[in-house]
Amino acid sequence: MQSQREKTINQISKIILVTSPKPLKTKILNAQGLRCDWYKNNVKLITKAYKTAIDTITNQYYFKHDALIFVGIVESQYEEINGKQTLTQRFSGGYYFKNNKVIHQTSNGHNRFESDEHDPEKELVQEAKKYIKQFSK
Repeated sequence: MQSQREKTINQISKIILVTSPKPLKTKILNAQGLRCDWYKNNVKLITKAYKTAIDTITNQYYFKHDALIFVGIVESQYEEINGKQTLTQRFSGGYYFKNNKVIHQTSNGHNRFESDEHDPEKELVQEAKKYIKQFSK
């Protein structure tokens, strides 16, 4: 029998899969590198994608009724392999939320949250609140 936590994680996973068809509406804020896609059943996906000199970082914030439910992060780095610049994924992670608390996380690789100075729950919730406000205007 599944625990309530497992049921919530499964429900969130199903919501994330729903965002693969074409969104109902899209708004892009180029200056901030943000994109918001609206889907049926009050689901929003806000994507923050940016590049540095050596990195490409994409954070995806999923909301249901404007409540944060999931953050997916992919960080890639340019490396020279056989004399060619190649983009190599160095981190991917998923953070499942309920009531702004992390209830489950997955990760592969290394990122800023390995340091005790960074709290993924606090930082991701703050970022999500900031971004959702920009698309609520």
